[in-house]
Order: sequence, then C-alpha cells, then structure tokens
Amino acid sequence: MNTRKNIANLTAAAMFVALITLAGAISIPVPPSPSPVNFVDMFVILAGLCLGLKYGLATVATYIILGAIGVPVFSGLTGGWGILMTARGGFIFSFIPAVIVTGAASGRRSEMTNNAPQNHQRRLVATAITAALAYIIIFAGGMFYARYLATPNIQSWSAVLSMMLVPFIPGTVLKFGVILLLQRHVITQIQGGLSAK
Repeated sequence: MNTRKNIANLTAAAMFVALITLAGAISIPVPPSPSPVNFVDMFVILAGLCLGLKYGLATVATYIILGAIGVPVFSGLTGGWGILMTARGGFIFSFIPAVIVTGAASGRRSEMTNNAPQNHQRRLVATAITAALAYIIIFAGGMFYARYLATPNIQSWSAVLSMMLVPFIPGTVLKFGVILLLQRHVITQIQGGLSAK
C-alpha cells in the first residue's frame, strides 16, 4: 500500500514539474523587468498545496536542478546556471521557501475533511492566507536577490520596485484568484486521491 502511495505521489510530482515547465514556456515580457510574466509561481504554490511538504519540495527542487544543469525548463524554455545568477534567479530560488510554506500548510488544510459549510470557508481562508504568504516570500526573495546578489544587480530599491514588483501586480492578483477558485474542488480532490492510494 505504501509503495502504491509513493508511486502515486512521485507521479503527481513529475506531473507538476511538467506543468511548471509548460507554464514557463508561455511567458510575456514586461520591459524593463528582466523577468517575464508567466504562471510558474502559481503552479509552484499549487504543488505545495496539492502534494504537501515532502513531494511539493521534491517537485520544486527537481525543477531548479534540471534548469541549473541546462535543461530548458525556466521561463521562455531557457536553462543553465547563468540564469540563476541574473535577477530572474531570485524568484526561482524563492520558490523553495514558498513551497515549504504551502506544503506545510497543506497538512493542516487536509485535516478539514468533512463537507460542512464552515469547513469550506475555513479551507478558503487557509488557502488565501497560505498563497498570500507564498507570494510575499517569492517577491521579497526575488527583489532582495535582484538588489544585492544578482549579476548584474539592480542599483536602487526604487528601480527594483518598478522593475520587479509593480509590473507583476495585476497578473499576481489574477493567479491568486485562480488558486482560490481551484481550492474547493481541485486541490481537495488531488489531496484526497493521493492520501487514499
């Protein structure tokens, strides 16, 4: 039984690696930002919410390792260690703490198992708080990295905000809404299906 459950979880993790890669393949440039708009961050958050801490983290780690060794999985079907050294790298590295937060929270969320209306509301609130925290982590990490660690780095905080935050607010609000729409049925069913196998 545990073997079947592990295989199901590994299969789901592999599926999310593919989804994250496909989400990055459809990228919209937002000059002057070095990072494009895409749905990668949304699928990273969903991986944590659906798969939990262990397999969500395995998904994101696999994605980053594949990209670092040159497999074209990053935005725009790019890859290589050099991408991680640019301002884009901060967002990618920030996926790790973001998926840890969402994966850890998914365990608490899955405890709300019955279908009472108050549990639907609690799940919605829990998902909203978790996703918001994950986005804060992604943007904070991405901006800090772009300002101080990237090669080349962005020279001022005003430039960081105008390049790495402001252009992404409308898209992030949209993705946040999609996560909340999916939370009631899709996330719950995936979690339930994996835990039952």
